[in-house]
Amino acid sequence: MVDYLKRVFDRLDAKYETFRDDFEAEYFLQKNALAMIKLRHDSGLNQTKFARNAGMTQGNLSRLEKGNYNPTLSHLQKIASKNGYDLEIRFKKKKR
Repeated sequence: MVDYLKRVFDRLDAKYETFRDDFEAEYFLQKNALAMIKLRHDSGLNQTKFARNAGMTQGNLSRLEKGNYNPTLSHLQKIASKNGYDLEIRFKKKKR
């Protein structure tokens, strides 16, 4: 399966000039959306209460959890802090 996915990825990358950048941007949004959902679930709050704690609307939180919103670092810091968490950012070498 991994070989198949790599071949498909390589074909798309060769065909579309911005495929790799577009893919990585979307992957980043979805990965962070899942992290936000996990954070909210771990806090035991529903979207409305979690959003209220973070000083944002439930609609914006929903957009963030769907991967349709790319928050700034300061906004992520505020969300974390207002809900009793620290924000940690780290750089990790890509596997290629």
